[in-house]
Amino acid sequence: MKNSPAWFITVALCLLHAFASAAPNYPVAWDRPHLDISVEAGAERHIGVAFTSMDDFDQLSLDVVPALAPYVTTKPVLLSSVQRGQPTPVWLRISVPDAVSPGVYEGTVKLRRGAKALASPLKIRLQVLSAATIDDPGGSGREITIISDKGLVLAEPLSATGILPPPGITLPFGLLSVRVTQVAPGSTVKVTVRYPTNTLGASVLKYINGAWIDISDRVESTQDRIIYPLVDGGDLDADGIADGIITDPVALASSITTYSSECNPVDQYASAAEKIGSTYQIPTEILKAIILQESSWRQFKCSSSGVKTPCER
Repeated sequence: MKNSPAWFITVALCLLHAFASAAPNYPVAWDRPHLDISVEAGAERHIGVAFTSMDDFDQLSLDVVPALAPYVTTKPVLLSSVQRGQPTPVWLRISVPDAVSPGVYEGTVKLRRGAKALASPLKIRLQVLSAATIDDPGGSGREITIISDKGLVLAEPLSATGILPPPGITLPFGLLSVRVTQVAPGSTVKVTVRYPTNTLGASVLKYINGAWIDISDRVESTQDRIIYPLVDGGDLDADGIADGIITDPVALASSITTYSSECNPVDQYASAAEKIGSTYQIPTEILKAIILQESSWRQFKCSSSGVKTPCER
């Protein structure tokens, strides 16, 4: 019986079915094996990807697994035709509502032909960051955004009553009261503060226990933001306790260098900035910040003999 043709046919069909089940279904290759995406709660990003198929297809659909479906959509949703060997572009729109809890959300984008999924889905790891936005205390009408990679971030301007900056220092955006809650006791978080100005070259100060501390050497600065780590209960946590809450009073600082009134009439420039600001309804702090950034309040530089030459722009 085992040597009968029917037996061989049955065994062959079983092996063929097993091989077909193990083999990839309509394999495709994405231009990257996976995506790691960080998005602030309340923000949106658009990312372009592409895939290449090993066969010609028509009527392919793109499905986002349920874990990511509330935050990720594709454009297009349906592909009328796909040519073998030709990269097919797809746009991903990542939109995270304000109410979404910070954390990591993982899933895939799958290509389907009818009920059958094509092999090699695109894996996505979405990290939702906590963010808080406040109006610029300097009155520019723009916003400052504080972002934490863990927990829940809260922020507000800290009243300057009784808190004066160090001598020779100005705080263009005042002192910010930042708190990161709902973190694991003793853990480290990464805080990002995005300002409406260029932060390169500026110092970063903390105000802890009545003293100013310069943390510039611990800060990474980019065009418009500063990034620094904080440890719950560490030396930069103002409450000093590993209790799952990090208190972070932080300020962006600029130096004010004084010069002789003959060569560098600072008072004159300040008065001019106030007059222009009043005339054109421009916040005086913005004009003064521009003067500080562009010339450090210097119109001339003076030699020891008092000869004045224009400062380089």
